[in-house]
Amino acid sequence: HIEHPNIARVLDLDQMPDGSIYVVMERLIGRSLADKLAREGLVAPGFAIPVFIGVSKALGAAHKKGVVHRDLKPGNVFLCDDGNSKVLDFGMSKLTSAESLTQTGYTLGTPEYMAPEQCIGAPVEPRTDLYALGVLMYEALTGELPIVAQNRRDLLDLHQRQIPQTMRARRPDLNIPEALDAIVMKCLKKKAADRPKSAE
Repeated sequence: HIEHPNIARVLDLDQMPDGSIYVVMERLIGRSLADKLAREGLVAPGFAIPVFIGVSKALGAAHKKGVVHRDLKPGNVFLCDDGNSKVLDFGMSKLTSAESLTQTGYTLGTPEYMAPEQCIGAPVEPRTDLYALGVLMYEALTGELPIVAQNRRDLLDLHQRQIPQTMRARRPDLNIPEALDAIVMKCLKKKAADRPKSAE
């Protein structure tokens, strides 16, 4: 339902005779941001900023349709060979107007990128995706996740209470621009109301 140049087009959804579901999407040439980070460790601001702008535009388009992605991470950001970036896999997305897809208190998502409200199974909203975007940007620019733990339970707990170091404090060797650090840290605010008001 979302037509946008920064979102991978889904052409069809159907079921095989054995009952398995398949999705037909546009063919993309390039690699995921996860692949790039696995090979290079991190990306420079000059490369990263246009990618993040594309991701923000994609989220903005989804949010205008009432859709929250809920699983934004490097594996779901595709770097096309033509220089465009596309957000993939709205498979766990949720219409903000729909009834709850999960039971109260049940978490769904990748814990490293989950907003505090998502960690406790509370209702998600567009700014839930902005927290994940903050984690994604932090990792891409520093080569490190802002919050780490030994297991899922500790990680979900730390996302609710641990304030991460700024990127400039964590990696002073990288000369990350102050304004970029500030917006990433604003996305990582614990309260959704303290994050940017929209992806735009």
